[in-house]
Amino acid sequence: PRTILSKLGAEVYDPIIEETKGNTLDFSSVFGYESVKSQILESLVLPLRNPEPFFEITKFTRLKPTNILPRAVLLEGEPGVGKTTMAKIASHLCQIPMVYVPIESILSKYYGESSQNLAMVFDAVSLFPKAMLFLDEIDSLATSRDDGMFEATRNVLGVLLRKLDGFAGRGGTITIGATNRREDLDKALLSRFDRKIYFPLPSEAERAQILEGYAKHLSFTERKQVAERLPDASGRNLRDFCDYVERRWITARLGSERELGIPDFSFYLDSLPEFRWKP
Repeated sequence: PRTILSKLGAEVYDPIIEETKGNTLDFSSVFGYESVKSQILESLVLPLRNPEPFFEITKFTRLKPTNILPRAVLLEGEPGVGKTTMAKIASHLCQIPMVYVPIESILSKYYGESSQNLAMVFDAVSLFPKAMLFLDEIDSLATSRDDGMFEATRNVLGVLLRKLDGFAGRGGTITIGATNRREDLDKALLSRFDRKIYFPLPSEAERAQILEGYAKHLSFTERKQVAERLPDASGRNLRDFCDYVERRWITARLGSERELGIPDFSFYLDSLPEFRWKP
């Protein structure tokens, strides 16, 4: 399956391989988002790591026992809020591969090829004993039929709906969709996701925590003041800001006799007016 997926442009993220490189992820890797972490644990981690209770409970609660494992989970929120990172954390906690499918690897200018590519991705993922299939920017694959759509797009949506239904009975595989435009998704597709998890933008306190990862030399009070001046910033925006500050600091000192040192608090504040991060 790895060879097939590679040819289709999909990436197999293997937590076991990553950990041999020293790249370990868990919930402590993300500041804040306690509610989101709880929902990820409930909807992804526990069902994949310990599926038996999810089968057994219905023997005592239903007239006809059934499978209550989640078949598909939708992660929604602004770009840069950590949807992909959280899926990778779930992959590490479950010790199963995550197949990341960038949307451009599926879409093709040739009629029928996009739906064929998508079907091949699902078929290849089904060859893993257990796996997470991560479809990024799923809104680009399946826009609402209410707005009208080309026949090729309709074919892609049809394949996606059929494959999601086919995956529903497989206890070892969960499909994850990610979007920042839930309103654009087709209603039939939305109904296939039995759990929808919203990733809000970080609060001011969470922004200050996130900044600790990129500016540990600043005090909490200083980080909080920077966070106050970056309202509605995502985690990615905060990282980009710290990258910008450090590049600006180094550039100002190149060619001078001053020691490189590290940027102080006032330099972070001075850099704020020039930093353009809002779309």
